[in-house]
Amino acid sequence: MTQTPDALDEFLATIPRLRPDQLMVLAAAHHRPDPARVAAWEAARTAIAREGAGAEIDELRSMIIAWASRPASTPTQWAEIPMGNGLAEQDSRRAAGPALLDAAIALYLGDALDTSHRDALMGPWRRLWAGEAPAHPGH
Repeated sequence: MTQTPDALDEFLATIPRLRPDQLMVLAAAHHRPDPARVAAWEAARTAIAREGAGAEIDELRSMIIAWASRPASTPTQWAEIPMGNGLAEQDSRRAAGPALLDAAIALYLGDALDTSHRDALMGPWRRLWAGEAPAHPGH
């Protein structure tokens, strides 16, 4: 398995900087059933078992869940951020979580997945950055 640790590290560093509109784009990618995504996850589960990467994948999943579930702001910021906006931010992060996990899995597994499966998992992330000037991990 050829991993892309730099791309995965860059991806993980980018997640906290995502804007609410970007989170909603990612969330929208999972509102409809996608047979290609289902097949990609079956291939990913097989690759994870074959590579003995269960613990690493669990760690990635935990990192994304922790980020998606954290409160929108620190207590010192509550006076500055209306509660409704903070809840909307947290809801957006949670909704984007599945697409972010898909991309993280694809980046972690690298060529242990065939190109079509990687593309199915990375699709929402790549579409998010299509047309953006700076390069982002996973392009």
